[in-house]
Amino acid sequence: AKKPKKAPTKISPKGFGARVATPAGGHLLNEPRYEALYEWLRTNPLTNLRKVAVADFDGLRGVMALQDIDKGEEIVGIPATMAVDLGSDASDPLPAAQKLLATRAVEVSDDYDAENPDDDESGSEERAAYWATLPPPDSPDLCTPDFFSEKQLRMLQWPPLITVTRQRSAQLRKALGATAPSGDTDLGSLSAAGGRMRELRWAVWAVLSRVLTVQGPPDAGMLGGGQPVGRKLLIPFIDMFNHKGGTKHY
Repeated sequence: AKKPKKAPTKISPKGFGARVATPAGGHLLNEPRYEALYEWLRTNPLTNLRKVAVADFDGLRGVMALQDIDKGEEIVGIPATMAVDLGSDASDPLPAAQKLLATRAVEVSDDYDAENPDDDESGSEERAAYWATLPPPDSPDLCTPDFFSEKQLRMLQWPPLITVTRQRSAQLRKALGATAPSGDTDLGSLSAAGGRMRELRWAVWAVLSRVLTVQGPPDAGMLGGGQPVGRKLLIPFIDMFNHKGGTKHY
């Protein structure tokens, strides 16, 4: 006799059930920060999250399909106004990283004036729900060599990588206007410089790992000469998509 099919987990409009699993082993993340993100994104009628949600795949956070998605069907839709615009496309991630830090500082600040959001060009304090989903500067997700100590770098025993990593650190110090510490440098200055370096290194990592360059409208200024230009965008939810090499899907 055939075994009766197990009833599917009920998916509610607000949440997505408790730890709904897929054959691939993904488990939906029902943490308050993701619920807050969904709630904020859905304040815009153009948002489409009907068939996807944030999930955990054996320790890797990503996006999971809740239903079959047909070829050519929209997977997810996030209005452009909800993205964080970090400027025109360029090979140097530092300007975008610095704008990321400035925007984030304003939008998660207690001094933000919700009644006069136009006083700040960076967006809405409601985007704090999005900032809460980014790995913080001390997250174990930040495991590239840029976050290694000098001792850890030497343990790699790969001189080309060590050289490039040191060069990137030097570029960050230059961008901060930081000088090499000496015996006369007080502890307070050392601590402040270290904190700024930590934040900027995190922001560069976020730009390189999460930003998508999207073709925007023609730039009215000199950039692009009136042609469409690439905009570096942090797009809520979409920046949590992962890819798999060799997959047949796009």
